[in-house]
Amino acid sequence: MTDLHITRENFAIHLRTAFVRCRLFMRSLPQGHPFRAHVQARFADYYEKFLYIADTRVNNVATTTHYRHEHFLGQRDLDFFMDLDRHEEGLAQLMNYIDIYWVDHDIDWELPSDGLFDADSQKAVDSARMWVAAYRKAMAEKRAQRQNQSPQTPTHDHLDLPHAPNPFMMDMQWNAAREAYRAHTPERDQLAVKMDDHAWLATAADQYVILGLCSWFLKRTFYHGLRPNLWRGSDCYFDALVHGAQPHAWDIERWLHIAIACRHAKLVDKLIALREEDWDTNRIRPVNWLVTRIRILMDLWRGDDSRLAVLRENSRLGIFVDVVPEELKPDLPLMRNWHHLVTTVIDRDPQTLTRLLEERQTLRIAHLQAGGTIAPTGLVDLDAIALLRVARRRGLTVTVTSPYLPEELMRDGEEIR
Repeated sequence: MTDLHITRENFAIHLRTAFVRCRLFMRSLPQGHPFRAHVQARFADYYEKFLYIADTRVNNVATTTHYRHEHFLGQRDLDFFMDLDRHEEGLAQLMNYIDIYWVDHDIDWELPSDGLFDADSQKAVDSARMWVAAYRKAMAEKRAQRQNQSPQTPTHDHLDLPHAPNPFMMDMQWNAAREAYRAHTPERDQLAVKMDDHAWLATAADQYVILGLCSWFLKRTFYHGLRPNLWRGSDCYFDALVHGAQPHAWDIERWLHIAIACRHAKLVDKLIALREEDWDTNRIRPVNWLVTRIRILMDLWRGDDSRLAVLRENSRLGIFVDVVPEELKPDLPLMRNWHHLVTTVIDRDPQTLTRLLEERQTLRIAHLQAGGTIAPTGLVDLDAIALLRVARRRGLTVTVTSPYLPEELMRDGEEIR
């Protein structure tokens, strides 16, 4: 029972401390500060989730030890997606205090007759419940007031894209990427370099890209925006290459498109400088058409036409003659469109390029509707933006509009090497 008493004390201390810190933080923000409403909403969401989980765990006592252990493991994974902030770390600990008691003691746990929470703990819980209820009521009244004032103009918290991406999933991925954003520090990078942990640098880069794409879709600017996060991701990809990362062809193409789209010439040059024989055999699965189109884009970028005729023919054979793997057949319409696009860039044919880009957007929407509504990469057509930037370097003037081609990436700007 001593351990349980410690649990109760820790519960009270951490809950009250986290509650007070959150309130003080919100009060420190001036009225109208863009973080204020966001923090309040997240604070209320967190407490609702936490109190629900705490109630479920405390009241669900008539179960076996095995069930409780499995429940603890599953609940731990759920807690990871609850978007914990630094001022909420105590709440994560106290949830573990409730769980670990029965897991560590490996017994059928029974709720003590005087309850799990002491008087101070229960007071903190009741205070949190009252705050959440008052907050929810105030927000409901504000929403009703806004609706009465302008019922025909509801506010949208995300962009309306043709393939109807799932806002809930984008929000979850934004939250996960935001946590990775905050975990990415120079000290952690130094440790990754010391341990030859290239995967850490590349993973951090992927999270920046996701954060940028989802921020753009969800109309959020809390953690910079689209291009700044694509740029930071490109910085991380560059660092991974500097410290010995060996990406395969699929990564090479993806990194190349991101770098060109956000005008990160330093990463583009680093990718082009890699020995082709180190990545063109693709350690996952050798795909000739993929290697060929990477080489074409690289040669177009640096203005080297010496082997474009050969590469163009290899691309045609790989897309229209060779049999592609079964899992890639749904991508075949977009793959063939891409072949025609790069061909028109080689031929410097802006009219045909414009028509094919419009065709690409239609094909892409159909492709995403068939299975890409939860993928952040479907939010922005980075591949087309990269190709358009390369086309401009070859003197082509192309005007195309699409909800998947953000203006901040379409306009030209300074390239930093």
